[in-house]
Amino acid sequence: MYLFQRQLRLMGGASAIGWAMEVTSRVQEIGEMPVALWVGAAGVPTGTIMWSAPVDGMAAVASMNDRLDADDHLKKLVVDHGRDFVVEVMPDRLSMVIHGEITGEAPIGSYVGGVTANAAPGQWGAAGAWAPKIADMYTEITGRPVVVTTTTAGSMGEFSWYARHEDAASIDAATAATFGSEEYGAELDRSGGLFQPGAAWVFARRIA
Repeated sequence: MYLFQRQLRLMGGASAIGWAMEVTSRVQEIGEMPVALWVGAAGVPTGTIMWSAPVDGMAAVASMNDRLDADDHLKKLVVDHGRDFVVEVMPDRLSMVIHGEITGEAPIGSYVGGVTANAAPGQWGAAGAWAPKIADMYTEITGRPVVVTTTTAGSMGEFSWYARHEDAASIDAATAATFGSEEYGAELDRSGGLFQPGAAWVFARRIA
């Protein structure tokens, strides 16, 4: 299983979000994949949105893009109207799930918390071995299943950890539990040297 992600930064407030939701509706209609639209809640620049979809691999992404590119209505919506809202386009990412499982669709209004870090030079294998360990520890402490991915198209040696939350209060509870765990803190300390500086922790909320 893989995870495809497309991320943009918009300006224009409610009108921009309305445009993104219209694009999402059209993609869901013709793309034949469970595409979700997320808006950044914390840890990303204001106006950040992301589309994500679980896929079987690069062939599935190519097939989806072919269908989308052939739809004149979608092209008009993206090109003619998108120019009014899009201020930054980030590179598409395709990541392989290496631990955990994407089970069903996240409900509208729910959150996902994600941590992304790049393996240090010469530490890709060791980082990949440690990634599931900290994920399982997070699950044990918080009760939240974690999906771990590594990029197959994007920043080389990048690992990401994702956990779903039904609401913001769930995020607070999980944060308190991990910050209050000496064992969890000690395990994080043992990752020293495995990753490059600059790991990012972000939260997003599904809106479509």
